[in-house]
Amino acid sequence: MHVMIDAREAGPQPSGLARYTFNLLRGLARFGQGHRYTVLTNHPELLPELHDRADFELVNPRVHIIDPREQILIPALVARIKPQVFHSTSMVAPRFLPREVKRILTLHDTIPLSCPDGFRLDQRAAWKLYYALSIGPVAHASDRILTVSNCSKRDITRQLGIPSDRIAVVYNWLEENFGPVSDAKVEDVRRKYHLPERFVFALGSHYRYKNPDGLIRAFAAIAPRHPGVKLVLKIGRPKRLDALVRALGLEESVQYQGFVPDDELPALYRAATLFAFPSFYEGFGLPPLEAMLCGTPVIASHSSSIPEVTGSAALTFDPADIGAIAQQLDRVLSDPQKQESMRQAGYAQAARFSVQRGIAETLALYQDVLGLPQTPREGTLEIDRAQPGVIRERRS
Repeated sequence: MHVMIDAREAGPQPSGLARYTFNLLRGLARFGQGHRYTVLTNHPELLPELHDRADFELVNPRVHIIDPREQILIPALVARIKPQVFHSTSMVAPRFLPREVKRILTLHDTIPLSCPDGFRLDQRAAWKLYYALSIGPVAHASDRILTVSNCSKRDITRQLGIPSDRIAVVYNWLEENFGPVSDAKVEDVRRKYHLPERFVFALGSHYRYKNPDGLIRAFAAIAPRHPGVKLVLKIGRPKRLDALVRALGLEESVQYQGFVPDDELPALYRAATLFAFPSFYEGFGLPPLEAMLCGTPVIASHSSSIPEVTGSAALTFDPADIGAIAQQLDRVLSDPQKQESMRQAGYAQAARFSVQRGIAETLALYQDVLGLPQTPREGTLEIDRAQPGVIRERRS
């Protein structure tokens, strides 16, 4: 099987799409042997582990995504190289490809359409136009959509009109550098970033649909009962949040955390007493799993895809209910035994989202779209042909 992966989204600037793409390529290199892969990338230097692989060919197309020239240059490359499957990981792709090539598009979510209140009016208009003119047509032209949660699958059908039997769900998986870290590493990171002994940690962005405002208000409600506990936010620092922190008198209790290298992020998670994830909407939501794998208790919204990710290992709340968020913060911070039981439940939940499982499901989708017999190894998954788009455990 010959798969071309459009990895142009994976550049030096960190982003969720870039991270997904890097994880996919590294996972295929480890667990997708026996097939041929052509990778379109403008930054081959970022994939040194693939340079000497006989089964991987890195091709620099010298055109970026959303550049109008891609509509001509990428189809020409596809026609010359002749892959069986073209997989775009960046939500967009050229409108037209050779007919004999099967197309798979990874579409993580429809957040701007499904949760428009989280964006300014001008942003809403821009996203709506982008989906109408670019993402939507490419999605309809694709043979299959790969998405990352059942919530996203439902929303893609509702917002874009893609039939559900053309959408396959493959959950994101955790990078292997995440996991329990040594106490010495935790203390090194604590000293480096001047972290308090006890703190609530939140990571993401400052968009309103991420609900940092709600978390800050909930923290203000419980702060008097937990002196010495701080709220550490790795979400940027917009003026509206600064103003809210000042209005609530939390200047000494809220700490904004800037850039942290990937190899130090597990220790930052582990240093936290509690991880909070208050989003109104997520296509998947990887940070709660990262926190769990690092041994940190998690409280999270019970909205959108988040319950699919956290299972019963997190305490949940209505993200619109400040009192409910405060109650769960207080419950965990006040009970060391609860923290320990949540820690153990989190380890078990995070272990379900392994790279082996994700790659097995992705390969099963490639084979299914080509109508090839699937030959998964023990412990892998297969497409259920009686229910197109459904991936299930393979039984012996």
